[in-house]
Amino acid sequence: MTGSSDRKQTRAACANSSMSAARRSQWNARTCGKSSRRRDATTGRIGVTGILLYDAMRFLQVIEGDADRIDLLLNTLGRDTRHADLEVLLDRSLDAREFGDWSMGGHLLGSGLPEEFATLDYRVKRCLAASKADGDLARQLLLELRSVRDSFVESAAR
Repeated sequence: MTGSSDRKQTRAACANSSMSAARRSQWNARTCGKSSRRRDATTGRIGVTGILLYDAMRFLQVIEGDADRIDLLLNTLGRDTRHADLEVLLDRSLDAREFGDWSMGGHLLGSGLPEEFATLDYRVKRCLAASKADGDLARQLLLELRSVRDSFVESAAR
């Protein structure tokens, strides 16, 4: 018997965390990039998609997938000593994945970015600096980043 209760719920969570003090002393873009690639392999294998933004101080990510996988990943992140102050900004059911073609693509924020990315970088940092970050706004900014990135990829392919 197949009913709606048998169907796996697809869920998205938008989470914000800061880098632990110990991790900040060891941080550099190359090691974070290597971790990101290892994570891409793992999350793709378990059916989780999403996007990760990071700088030398904090992470902002959306993760999408089966509800039980999202719970597992959030619990893992919460126990990870590289992160501090994990906060789930938004947690909701999805009809369709918004980052389905990304297996946790990661982006480094900071100086030296094309203007379109620099503007988003500023807006993301302002959102996260608020005393209580707005999950809907953070998600919208990440969707804008996806759109800007996709337009760069499309124009480079021409």
